[in-house]
Amino acid sequence: MPTAAEQKERILYLIRSNGPTLPVRVASETKIEPLFASAFLSELYGERLVRISNLRVGGSPLYYLEGQESQLENFTQHLNQREKEAFLRIKEKRVLDDEKESPVMRVALRAIKDFAIPLKDPSQPQKIMWRYHQVPEHEALQIITQPRIEKKEEKHVEKEAVKTEKTEQQFSQNTQPETLNEQKKDKPKRERIQKKQAAPQEFSLSIHQAQQTTPFADEVKAFIEREGYGIQSLVSADKKECVIKASLQGPHGIQTYLVVSKDKKKIKQEELAESLEEAHKQRLLCIVISRGELDKKSEAFVSSWKNFLVHKTLK
Repeated sequence: MPTAAEQKERILYLIRSNGPTLPVRVASETKIEPLFASAFLSELYGERLVRISNLRVGGSPLYYLEGQESQLENFTQHLNQREKEAFLRIKEKRVLDDEKESPVMRVALRAIKDFAIPLKDPSQPQKIMWRYHQVPEHEALQIITQPRIEKKEEKHVEKEAVKTEKTEQQFSQNTQPETLNEQKKDKPKRERIQKKQAAPQEFSLSIHQAQQTTPFADEVKAFIEREGYGIQSLVSADKKECVIKASLQGPHGIQTYLVVSKDKKKIKQEELAESLEEAHKQRLLCIVISRGELDKKSEAFVSSWKNFLVHKTLK
């Protein structure tokens, strides 16, 4: 009877020969009971001899060796529609700016971890960029920085042009002293007007931040508690929308949700995607509450992300 070490070597040889492999195939090819095959694969993963895909085939991950990442693309037909669109887009563009993508695409990019790799721009560390998994990091950084270098060169040319223009204007300063003096006098006045215009906006923002709860938020809290959830905290609230963190005891322990509620009958797909993205950032599941049922397009979106997103109608 083969030893555990020999069985592991057989499994490694199988994956090396066939590429990314499902546990059921490992069991079939090596004539090992599925339970033992999974145990051996877990040990190999713990020893960092194999890797596990984020992509699932029938609910099961793929096991593969370092260097076989490109072969995972042979299984992209198992991605859902949104994830396939994100995969094709990152493959075509090679590098994507998260801020410039639609909410739906941003959520999908975060879901295809095997193919879209987050990348930090050294000059703008707060920004999120994505690189195609077959594009090396140094090459992706070149793609990001090249337009910036070209832009700097353009600015340098413009700066030289401005210097030349200023030099030419100096010759005519003596002939227009009154106009220049008037412009200098007007400048502080213009600045005072701009400050006065900006003040009301800042004041309204502070009022919004100070607001703690609203009748709509109280209505949502009561609804959530009737549904069996416990309220953890009120994140934000205004007359038409509120965000709450709530928890529910499940079969695997307490699960926390980000509950986004909107005082409206129709919820657009983009709004669902934005809520899901925010929950994803906080590593929470998402519940979206509205007063009406979803249209077919929004229903299809919720169905695509049913493991992460739930819609409820406020009653």
